Amino acid sequence: MIIRKALKDDSESISHLFMLASGEVICKFIGEQNPTKAQDFLYHFVNSEQNQYSYTNCYVAVEKDVIIGAILVYDGERLQELRKPVLDHIHANLYPEL
Repeated sequence: MIIRKALKDDSESISHLFMLASGEVICKFIGEQNPTKAQDFLYHFVNSEQNQYSYTNCYVAVEKDVIIGAILVYDGERLQELRKPVLDHIHANLYPEL
């Protein structure tokens, strides 16, 4: 097994692993019961840059060319900055009345 910095091409695997770890929380966070839609939400942000879920903030564990684990790592002092695009997206697309 190796641990390496995540690549953009890893986004689908990472979002799947994040759903396994916290899918129920993500569903509640975005007000969605459908886990596929919740994973699509995560994929959007994992596959993008400059947000808290971005692949640029991830490391992955790889065994036999398969990603078997992922971890988010970022400077906690940047949380508000990195969370802003996620919250802006939620307000604009999921809860525009807020």
